[in-house]
Amino acid sequence: MADRGTTDTYPVRPELLAIAGTGQNGATLLCRMLGELPGFVGVGEIGRLWDTGLIENRDCSCGVPFRGCPFWTGVGDIGFGGWDNVDGYEVSRLREAVRLRRPLRSLPRAPISEIHALSARHLLPFRLAARASSEYRNNLHRYAELMGRLYGAIAQVAGARVVVDSMQFPYHVNVLPQVPGVDLRFVHLVRDSRGVAHSQTKTVQKQGTAGRYRRQRHPLKTALRWDLVNLTIHSLTRAGTPSTLVRYEDVVSAPSEQLRRIARFAGAPLASDDIWFIRGTEVDLPSGHLVAGNRMRMEAGPIKLRVSDGWKTELPPKQRRLVSVLTWPLIRRYAYVGHRTGAWGA
Repeated sequence: MADRGTTDTYPVRPELLAIAGTGQNGATLLCRMLGELPGFVGVGEIGRLWDTGLIENRDCSCGVPFRGCPFWTGVGDIGFGGWDNVDGYEVSRLREAVRLRRPLRSLPRAPISEIHALSARHLLPFRLAARASSEYRNNLHRYAELMGRLYGAIAQVAGARVVVDSMQFPYHVNVLPQVPGVDLRFVHLVRDSRGVAHSQTKTVQKQGTAGRYRRQRHPLKTALRWDLVNLTIHSLTRAGTPSTLVRYEDVVSAPSEQLRRIARFAGAPLASDDIWFIRGTEVDLPSGHLVAGNRMRMEAGPIKLRVSDGWKTELPPKQRRLVSVLTWPLIRRYAYVGHRTGAWGA
């Protein structure tokens, strides 16, 4: 790993616009759209760079393997003096320790799929861990410092004022306030819990991993996790970091309006012709340089925007009602139930 320093050496102090949410909520799409705005760059699930990029050398969304991508080569050169100075295994193990998976010293130098297989299955209270464990605090500080160098280098290579990060999971969100050299703001991206539950029942092949599929969850588990993740994000953003709530359904039904709202929140209001890539119900997106994310990060050209509401007919009524009951306080808070959608949104 490269000798650690600070981002004070960089001539810019980028704004970090971090998307936080539950997954299956359109974060990759939103990241890509925001990344096309003037002064913005979208990089996808940046916390996975250390394994999917450095270790597995998967394709960047531009279609070139990570180590051959000129954009990411430039980031490595500026941030770390070249990627050869960074041990992807070491940083991946450090990330998993921050994630409260297993102790840093117990994670082997093994294929990253084996490292993930060792993972615990439950979210844990990250802030309590930081208070109780000096080892955790040290790991958190080391990982945050590396991320600060990475964000600073990304902004410099892209010539961007705002870096958009769609690595939305609570442990990553918890790290970000500790990252030096960035001005942090959160976009709390929510999607109707019934839609997330329906998505989690589908069989979806993982990108770049033939024969491996995304883990399916029963709607009961999805509902409980949806509650826990959103409540965790609320607790993390309540500490004072600026944040704004955005609904996935509004992003796909009124994309121009939502992008303008988010840009204002980021302190970068848009001119009338800055959203040239949205035409009616289509968004025309170039490939970009997302290092990780869902499969749509690899799609370029016109993409049809539509609200994914198959849950209304494809999710069995019993499961739909179960998810509605378990997530009722938050779906009411996010205006998914009430006079507009009916008592159960069915």
